[in-house]
Amino acid sequence: MEQRNNSEIDRRFIYFQHSGSILKDLYLFTSIELSLYENINDHPRTVFDLNNLYKSAEYYNKALEIDENYSMAYTGLGRTYWILAQVEEESKKTSLWKDSRKYLQKAIQFDPYNGWAYSEMGTIMKDWVWDSAAARENYSIALRLMPNNELAHQHYFYHEFFLGNCEKASQLLRGMKKVIPEVEQPFNNFNLHLLYCQHKFKEITDIADQYEIGQMFIWKFFVIFEAYIHTGKFDRASKLLDSYKKYVKSRSMILMYEGILKAKMGNKESFLKIIENLNELSSSEYIGQTIYAYLYAAMGAKKEMYEHLEKALVKRDYILHIFPHFSMFNPYSEEEHFKNIISRSWIPLEENEK
Repeated sequence: MEQRNNSEIDRRFIYFQHSGSILKDLYLFTSIELSLYENINDHPRTVFDLNNLYKSAEYYNKALEIDENYSMAYTGLGRTYWILAQVEEESKKTSLWKDSRKYLQKAIQFDPYNGWAYSEMGTIMKDWVWDSAAARENYSIALRLMPNNELAHQHYFYHEFFLGNCEKASQLLRGMKKVIPEVEQPFNNFNLHLLYCQHKFKEITDIADQYEIGQMFIWKFFVIFEAYIHTGKFDRASKLLDSYKKYVKSRSMILMYEGILKAKMGNKESFLKIIENLNELSSSEYIGQTIYAYLYAAMGAKKEMYEHLEKALVKRDYILHIFPHFSMFNPYSEEEHFKNIISRSWIPLEENEK
């Protein structure tokens, strides 16, 4: 949602609302509000405000005190703890992942036709349990239960995209076009991601050059930025990055993109300075080992890349499941060491660790 002042965007945020009947004369209403963008005194920036997450969890728990079998309340708790697991401090992550999975299991137990719960469970299986087959099964069930639900389509599509399964992603995109009309547009996120999956970087830049680049979804920025890199349009990549900096709060993400640009331009001194900055920043902001590996891959520093990929495995860095088929890793994708790491990253947690 957007709030505007004199036609200018003042604030952009996600607002999730759920209401439902618990008992005959009792209804539950809950909401989650996450701020994404604000413009204060002409200083625009992307923000991520978790003020309402724990409060929402309290309301879901109060609903369960009234009806302990209320599936959608369990779904809301599972979703809430999934978000917290990604942004909370390291010491709390494992506990939050476990809570998220526990609540989603209960949601499915009390309502086997709850498509939302299956969709969220697919993400838990992918990001925490590291079970690709189970993730795909849950996404597939969600889509079967909610064939016209945009989120169900998106979750399944991105699962296959991050796995590098371009053919399956293309099949899902065809189905998505039936329920999401804007997917037909060339500049749509999903079209661009499919082209990226197919390594059609020239086609991406041809499309991007026809549009005025402003604030955009992070993954759309990423594929266009890398497409400019691969086609040697470093000036365009740099201008895109400068525009992106106006909206992004995460210093680590900006440093990563700057590092990729410096690496591909052959500026080793600036690249190493960015690595130093990331090291300093890691004391206050979570920076996955996969990020370091990706930067070293861009620089062609294979030894350092593999060192950080191995560390990512040990730390169960969920970002490892997002990046392996991204383009800076392409030169190494057929090496046995690389394939071995990716294979090991999909070994599910032992039952007693879940």
